[in-house]
Amino acid sequence: MREAEVKRRLAEQLQAEGFMNLRVRYGQEPGIDIEAQFPDSHRWLYIEVKGTRLGGHATSTRRAALGEALWQIFSVYDGSAVCAIALPHTRGFRQLVDRILTPLSRLCLHIL
Repeated sequence: MREAEVKRRLAEQLQAEGFMNLRVRYGQEPGIDIEAQFPDSHRWLYIEVKGTRLGGHATSTRRAALGEALWQIFSVYDGSAVCAIALPHTRGFRQLVDRILTPLSRLCLHIL
């Protein structure tokens, strides 16, 4: 699934769940891809989205995408926000995430 479609679907779901101050960045706009506030606690939710990519060596392309997503998340994390990375649900990404799932969970980072 392409990145823009993932963003659109996540934004629709967040709106349906009552999240506030929803902002979605498309294209080359700098910053985290999706920002929203939880309806009850007003804590911020930050989601960095990666879609499927064409070309290049598949493993290195996935690693680069995950690295970019981690960098974006860590650049906005303030200790109180809920942070997540939305990745394509493919065997390659699942294998990559499985290798680092324990450290990611220690960082309280969610993988969607």
